[in-house]
Amino acid sequence: MRRFLFASALLIVAPAAVAQQKSEPWTGFYTGVNFGLGGYRYSYPGNGQQPNGAIGTDSTVNTSSGFFGGLQAGYNFQLQNNLLIGAEADFQWSSTASNYSRVDMRTDYEWDLRKTQLRYFGTLRARLGYAFGPIVPYLTGGAAYGRTSALDEEGGDVANGVAEPTTTGRAASVKWGWTVGAGVEYAVDASWRVKAEYLLVDLGTMKAIDHAGTVYQLETRSHTMRVGLNYVWGNALTGAKPLAPLYDPPLVVKSWTGFHAGANFGLGGNGVHIRYLEAGEGTRNLNSFGFLGGVEAGYDRQFENNMVLGGVIDLQATSISAYRKKIEPPPDPAEVGPVGTNGLKYRIKTLSNIRMRLGYGMGPFLPYVTAGFAGGLLDFNQYDPSDKVSQSQKKTQFQTGFTAGAGFEYALVNNWSFKADYLYYNLGMFRGVEVDLDAFSTKISFSTIRAGLNYRF
Repeated sequence: MRRFLFASALLIVAPAAVAQQKSEPWTGFYTGVNFGLGGYRYSYPGNGQQPNGAIGTDSTVNTSSGFFGGLQAGYNFQLQNNLLIGAEADFQWSSTASNYSRVDMRTDYEWDLRKTQLRYFGTLRARLGYAFGPIVPYLTGGAAYGRTSALDEEGGDVANGVAEPTTTGRAASVKWGWTVGAGVEYAVDASWRVKAEYLLVDLGTMKAIDHAGTVYQLETRSHTMRVGLNYVWGNALTGAKPLAPLYDPPLVVKSWTGFHAGANFGLGGNGVHIRYLEAGEGTRNLNSFGFLGGVEAGYDRQFENNMVLGGVIDLQATSISAYRKKIEPPPDPAEVGPVGTNGLKYRIKTLSNIRMRLGYGMGPFLPYVTAGFAGGLLDFNQYDPSDKVSQSQKKTQFQTGFTAGAGFEYALVNNWSFKADYLYYNLGMFRGVEVDLDAFSTKISFSTIRAGLNYRF
């Protein structure tokens, strides 16, 4: 498989490279680093085979999220018609995981933990783009690989003063799959390039085992959003350094002063910790994940010492959710009471913030830190048809808090600028009741990574 992919990449790049008569601006080898956020969900389907021959039919789905970072290397070749073809390999260390845990601190002291993590992953991809001077939008796809580990534990359940022994199920596997995505890369000069990229990584399924010994199929899929920095080494065939792309100087090279408006897109997620308010009740943890996109507007003022002070208003629609769904088997004929699908879901429906940002103008490049007030519309929904007190609970509430982060903006041509940022949100404590009418409080916090385009007036 690996030899085939490598040979395919050579067949794509080599013939065109031989036919090329001169070094184009984007032709050459490069290496770089990247950082991003990813996640989706992990499915734990039922109908697994237990050691005693019985069939387990419980099925659950938990959201996953986490950060990753790593290295990439590749080769681009620019054709005479400005089409860009290339190949890239990357490797990522990852904390992307689904962490569901529950602790019941009442008399029986039950607890359970289910953690599934994508520990590392990498891709081998072809790229196809078009060079608009210093900027190249591109499509990309190819093979992916990664290592997924699964841990399932259960313990406690004190009876007559004696706790049942902890039972554990573990599994880990390296799997191959596929990836597809798109991105944009910008040439800062002849050597340095910045990029933003979205990839969907699918590693198929692996066999895992839960605490009861039930074997099941675990699916690994992750949406990723990352920003990166590449250094170009030159053309291996001619030994020439790539030429700096020729284009008109950005309009804001000398000053970032002025109004701007734009749009952005990204991913968000983090952990959700639920603390029950009743004394000694217990805790629960989930991961959150989702997409977000929206608009922003602001004003910047650059001073004589090149410090830049500005303000931004930001509005986002999101699908960021902490989600758990469980499908239980049909009831035994001897049992009384309904069972079926039950679930718990938090969703951030909208986000808004008013932020200050402080940066330093280095010609067309503006790194900055930012912080301010934030708000979000939170929707809570829990349902459980087997509960005798209340079969569903819903609550929608606007939460307020703060946001802080950092980013950079780079001036392109014709008043346009590219930006990428990281923001941490803390929207305070959300309070409600579950289907059994137990009160709880939840800290709403998460991170986002976005890329966007601004027009500067």
